Amino acid sequence: MQPAMHWSILKDKHAELVTPHNHPNLNQKSMLGYLFETYIYPGTRINYDGSEYKALNEGVDEPWFYEERETHSDVTFGDKYL
Repeated sequence: MQPAMHWSILKDKHAELVTPHNHPNLNQKSMLGYLFETYIYPGTRINYDGSEYKALNEGVDEPWFYEERETHSDVTFGDKYL
């Protein structure tokens, strides 16, 4: 939010600007601890407020690659190879 701010005052500024608007479960003491609990043990997926996570049914995936064609390095442009 304020990239030029000195690192020594970031904790106080975070407490002033972000913490009042944050859900308490989003404040984690350790990123490694959070990753361990989320992905390894117990590895259950829940929402930030502790409620059960329900995946959205987003339907069928659409193709993202529509056409195929070869690219050749021997194509000429005028009298020069590209």
